[in-house]
Amino acid sequence: MILTGYADMNSAMDAINKGGAHRYLAKPWDDEILRQAIYEGVEQYRLAQENFRLKVSLEKKNEALVQLSRTMERKVVERTQDLGSLNERLQSELKGVIQLLLKLEESHSVTVFGHSNRVFEWSTRVGEALGLSEEMRYQLGVAAQLHDIGKIGLPLALLSKPMMVMSPYEKSVYQSHAARGADWLAQIPQFKLSASVVRYHHELMDGSGFPEGRVGKEIPLGARILCAVDALDQWLQTQPVLDAEAVREGLRVLEADRNLLYDGEILDALRQVTNVYMPLNPVIQEVAPSAIQEGMILARDLVTSQGMLVLKQGSVITPYNYDKVVSLLRKQTPLDGVYVYQPVNLKV
Repeated sequence: MILTGYADMNSAMDAINKGGAHRYLAKPWDDEILRQAIYEGVEQYRLAQENFRLKVSLEKKNEALVQLSRTMERKVVERTQDLGSLNERLQSELKGVIQLLLKLEESHSVTVFGHSNRVFEWSTRVGEALGLSEEMRYQLGVAAQLHDIGKIGLPLALLSKPMMVMSPYEKSVYQSHAARGADWLAQIPQFKLSASVVRYHHELMDGSGFPEGRVGKEIPLGARILCAVDALDQWLQTQPVLDAEAVREGLRVLEADRNLLYDGEILDALRQVTNVYMPLNPVIQEVAPSAIQEGMILARDLVTSQGMLVLKQGSVITPYNYDKVVSLLRKQTPLDGVYVYQPVNLKV
């Protein structure tokens, strides 16, 4: 709106304050000034319209952005739930793979299953005592369960021979089991760290181990843990009774080679773990098959009424063997009951 000089002052004020007048011109006006005023008025109106259009457009885009954000949030939640379900399924499948490999080990040697579970229990507890991450303890646990997987396919007569009486050829065949097992595990991407532990779990601190003769801290920590724990349980298997005194004596045997064959820090952690695992004066309790729990330690061999050895004395009821034991005892009753050490609150 452009006001001319004919407008009285009150009308002009109202037009300017309420009507949105663009400019006031007094008469007589100059034609050029009037044209310029009209041009500026039209331009101001165009700019106002453009500003309004942009404001409306921006509001619509903001609303669209809000809707997009909500959609993305919903999709992220759905994708997270999908990934969670996928991860649970993957973990279940990996557990199934471990179970399958354990069954292969067990079918190859009746002594492997109890040995592997004791090594699993002690290794993971040593790892916890040394401050290993949850992931590393998991990988160490897998390695402990499957560290003898490479022995599958080797002659049983060879496996029953002490290394000191093996011929050079027999020794080379036997020692290949660590690398064989590691190579098999490495085929599963999630078990690559476990494979490294399996490969080097026979390496000794002074370099006299195999397969590469690594020395000291060149040996991965997980492998040093597994080496000491494996050696302790191998020694215990030569004893008539697996009790607290046998464990303490086994630790004294390993201590003689402290920092020569076995890492001293790991021996200290192993002593701490086994003191908890095997009480000084263990109390033996009979439990019903239906009352078996994860974390219980067998005080006697668990044998079915049909003479089948389920687990050896000293074996731990773990998440990996619990279902197997319970399922088997539903079909066959124990020959002489189920006896465990107290306390039994060592939840794995």
